[in-house]
Amino acid sequence: TLRDALESATFFATSMGRLGADFSPMLQSIFQSRLAAIVTSHWVDGLQVLENTLKVCRDSGIASPLYSHRDVSMLEEDATTRGVGGEEENRHQDHARVAPQPPRSLLVYPPLARLVNAFLTGLNELRRYLLTCAFPELRRFSKENFISKTRQILVQNERAVLTPGFLNAKGRDGGKLRSLAVELKDKFESCVK
Repeated sequence: TLRDALESATFFATSMGRLGADFSPMLQSIFQSRLAAIVTSHWVDGLQVLENTLKVCRDSGIASPLYSHRDVSMLEEDATTRGVGGEEENRHQDHARVAPQPPRSLLVYPPLARLVNAFLTGLNELRRYLLTCAFPELRRFSKENFISKTRQILVQNERAVLTPGFLNAKGRDGGKLRSLAVELKDKFESCVK
């Protein structure tokens, strides 16, 4: 793995330092591009899945894969009332103040939940290697490519379902596809803010 290669190269570079040839400062720049590629590959895959899901649902006229009938309020209540009793409840409340709760409302929109999961999977890869020099490149990619491409996909989907004649061509789920296109775009914008 990349982590093993980085550890081996770091050990070798510092060992070469005994001879006056320590090249360990150069390793970060060498491994940075590969780490960024690993992280962003998860993000790009998430974007492709979102785009394909919207296209398949739009072309087939089926809206059900785009939303869930789960009662999200029950999930949120369950998450806050899990710690029952004295010390356990206090520890849970202290943890809730420190760590933000996951946006359970995204579970109503599976395509957005999968997109967020792909983004977080990429960040998890970043956590494993801790090459801080990759942060600026990843931040730039996140803003310029990931967020803007997601907006572009959602706007294209909304335009496609709002075209005249779409309701007649897609049958009973056409109206639901239209309302979901707007909801998905609005939910994404609220998550980005």
